[in-house]
Amino acid sequence: MTNEDARKILMAEDWVGLTMFGEARGDSRVDGSSLEERVAVGCVIRNRLKTPGRFGDSYQTVCLKRKQFSCWNENDPNSALLWTHARNIAAALKVDDPLLQETLFLANGIVSNILRDITNGATSYYAPRSMVPPGRVPDWAIGHEPCARIGTQLFFKGV
Repeated sequence: MTNEDARKILMAEDWVGLTMFGEARGDSRVDGSSLEERVAVGCVIRNRLKTPGRFGDSYQTVCLKRKQFSCWNENDPNSALLWTHARNIAAALKVDDPLLQETLFLANGIVSNILRDITNGATSYYAPRSMVPPGRVPDWAIGHEPCARIGTQLFFKGV
C-alpha cells in the first residue's frame, strides 16, 4: 500500500481524524492530549471546507493543502507517522492507538455535523508556545484578535 493508494481509499472522516491527531495529539491536558484541542482542529477543517475555493473542495484537499496543516509537511516529524496510519487504515488494518481511535470517532462527529463548532467560525489557528523564536506571531495573525482560545491554541476567523 502506497501513500497514493491511501489517498484514493480513505474517507473524509479519516483525513479529518488523522489531521486532528497530527495537529493536536501532543497538546497535553489529559494523558497527553486535549480532546477540546483536537475537536477545535476538526472544526477549523470543517470551517475551511465551508469557504469555497480558498482551502479546497473536499475534506481531503483541505487537510492536505500545502503548508496549511504542518503535520502533513514532509519535514514535519508527524508526517511519516500519519502516512503510516493512513496506509494502515486504507488497508483495513486494526488501529491499535487508543488516542487515534478516539480521534477518528470525534472526526466522524465533525464530518457528520454532530459536534458543534467550538471555535466561533475559526479558519486559522496557531500555538504560541510552538513558535520559533518564542513569542513570534505568524504574519497572518498580526493585527487580528483571536475569536477563541482553546487549550494552548489561538483561533482566528477572517484572516
